[in-house]
Amino acid sequence: MSRPFETARFEALKRLAAKNYGKTTRAENEVLRRSASTENDDPRESRERLEIRAEFLRWLATDKEGAANIDALGIRVANITIVTPLELDYCKLTFPLRFDYCTFLGPLSFVSAELPTLSFFHCETGAAVYAEGLKTTGSVFLRNLNAYGEIRLVGAQIGGFLNCGGATLNPRGDALVADGAKIGTYFFLRPEFCCHGIIRLAGAEIGRDLDCTGATLKATGDVLFADGAIIKGNVFLRGFSSSGGIRLVGTQIDGDLDCISSQVVELYCREMRVAGDLIWMNVRQPSQTNLRLSGATIGTLHDDQASWPHAGRLHILDFAYRDLALHEKSTDLMDKPQLAHSLRLRVEDRIEWLMLQPKGERVIAQPWIQVANLLEANGDADGAKQVVYEYRRQQMGYSNSALRLVTWPYDRLEEQPLWIGVPILTLGAVGSFMFWRARRISAMAPTDKDARTTLEKCGKLPAGYPPFNPIVYALENVLPVIKLGQDSAWTPDPQAPTDNWVPERPVWLRRLASRWRFTRYVSRLDYRRLAVLRWTLILLGWAFALILAAAIGSRFKP
Repeated sequence: MSRPFETARFEALKRLAAKNYGKTTRAENEVLRRSASTENDDPRESRERLEIRAEFLRWLATDKEGAANIDALGIRVANITIVTPLELDYCKLTFPLRFDYCTFLGPLSFVSAELPTLSFFHCETGAAVYAEGLKTTGSVFLRNLNAYGEIRLVGAQIGGFLNCGGATLNPRGDALVADGAKIGTYFFLRPEFCCHGIIRLAGAEIGRDLDCTGATLKATGDVLFADGAIIKGNVFLRGFSSSGGIRLVGTQIDGDLDCISSQVVELYCREMRVAGDLIWMNVRQPSQTNLRLSGATIGTLHDDQASWPHAGRLHILDFAYRDLALHEKSTDLMDKPQLAHSLRLRVEDRIEWLMLQPKGERVIAQPWIQVANLLEANGDADGAKQVVYEYRRQQMGYSNSALRLVTWPYDRLEEQPLWIGVPILTLGAVGSFMFWRARRISAMAPTDKDARTTLEKCGKLPAGYPPFNPIVYALENVLPVIKLGQDSAWTPDPQAPTDNWVPERPVWLRRLASRWRFTRYVSRLDYRRLAVLRWTLILLGWAFALILAAAIGSRFKP
């Protein structure tokens, strides 16, 4: 010791220890020396870990006379082994307690203890650590701790952060239990944290971030249980790997839930509330992931298609969000502070996303309507209609490919009813040409007997009788609800001569038509063919009208 007062402290502690415990060992004297020193040197690991008595350490931590000779840096213990249980239940320490490169063969107990800081660096515990109700004004360090027993922090109140970076927790059951704990700032499970058991944070409150970046959880079942926890910052699962499920049921997260480059068997987030965004990108092995977001509420969902779960593994009933942002897949997001610019919201992408739901959940309206409303809000009214149309298909059970092919025309009309105008106008154009040609060859006659007689004798119609208009006549037959007087005034003439349906001029048109296979069957235009054409237009017109009415009716179902 370089300073006289440090030497005096050390000598005073040795006298008190000898008074209470007789002769002290070399290892115990080293603990006294370090505790009296003002130097916060970082001890190096020693192959030799000498034993000290647990009761000696308890005396040093609780003796009021000895406390006057302990530096503000606290009791510092390095490279020792404690065989028997160390019990500091309900003790109130006015200085920190730090262990470096220590081995604890018996349990450690800090139940309802109070102290500024509790630190374990590169230590090993062979039994449980009991710290229910522990109170610290500062932080708790479990850095590089190799624990073979359960660590219990139920109801603990930690003023600073809980740092488990580099720790390895080996119990196969509950490994770290911090139900109801209150952590003032951060809870670190980084870097290189590994756990073979269950981490419980049910009802815990974390003042800043829960940072699990790069952590590995190897248990099966639920490996991180944080139901009802309140996290006032972000939850980072970047580079996180888990062989079990992550439960965030009813969890409140005031920041983001960041799952970039994570590997998760199941993320169960029913009724979770995230004030920020859910970032689900570059996920590893998404085909093995169950993403359960039913009832959750978030800001924006940032994802990429390569990270989507396989069909049947996406659960989004009553999943509420402000926006959806699809990104291109990137390989270096771990090192990027900001995400790349998102792609344009495309209806095809989000329909594909909705189709990843289990079959029984695809027929429930809420996820589809929410996507439709988002598209509508973004100015894509046609996309919103397409989402509703696809939902109707799922609701009606159109999963068979052959059935989808047969019902394709109707489905297109349900999506866009105005498309019915395409076949109607096509039939109207064909009918107009054919009836125009029929009138040119005098194959159309007035339905009124007197008008017909006058036309045959004088070559013109009586005054006031409507002249034949092939366009209006064809549309009246194709659109049976429209009546303009042509259909009732004119009809194909059964006594009309037969002629070619192609006009005489221009000559090249007739020559060209003669090469068409169609002209072999409909080369002549006569009464029978005109009557068949007329009734075909009428029947198809009624059919299109019924289909249009059904499509519109289905579209406006609640």
